[in-house]
Amino acid sequence: MLVKERKNKKRRFKSSVIITSSFLLILINVTIPLVKYYSIYELKHQEEIKVDYFIDNMKSNEDINIDSQDANKEKVITSSENYSMVLEIPTINLRKGIYNKESIENNIEKNVTILSDSDLPSNENGNVILVAHSGNGYKAFFNDLIKLKINDFAYLYFEGSRFSYKLVNTYEVEKTGEVNIKRNFRKNTLTLITCKKNENKQLVFIFEQ
Repeated sequence: MLVKERKNKKRRFKSSVIITSSFLLILINVTIPLVKYYSIYELKHQEEIKVDYFIDNMKSNEDINIDSQDANKEKVITSSENYSMVLEIPTINLRKGIYNKESIENNIEKNVTILSDSDLPSNENGNVILVAHSGNGYKAFFNDLIKLKINDFAYLYFEGSRFSYKLVNTYEVEKTGEVNIKRNFRKNTLTLITCKKNENKQLVFIFEQ
């Protein structure tokens, strides 16, 4: 009888260990995605606050043209944690803060990135060049650019003014590390570049002011 009782205790102990281990595995498998989801949610929430702060603290939301006298209006520079500008595309519900070129946050693995050889919105006949990922995951900020149509609008909020651009051309190029930008050099331009899903190509979107 004693031997049987010991065997039964061992069986119950093993069963208890298996049940406990299974419960812990289930708990871990549930907890990790929830923590990841909350972290992403918190990142998005914090960015929304910073973007709202950046735009709300601008002195004027009026559209301006570089060649007009409006370009000489007094500017109000906000202090939204090193954002140099904000990109907004209402059609696809996109609003992203853009960091200074020199910022460590100006990294395609973290944010929409302004290229080092890009102009600023206030440069006459300049070209603002922004790049970001497409695909899956939180960092695919340009995932919905493919939904844009000719004549859709994009806006850049920069140094207290809103710069308005209209989509005039889209095309794709082979992904080689270099992109030939086809634009009108007599106009202020916004160029958005992203990868094409499941293909070794990049999509280029040309907006003119």
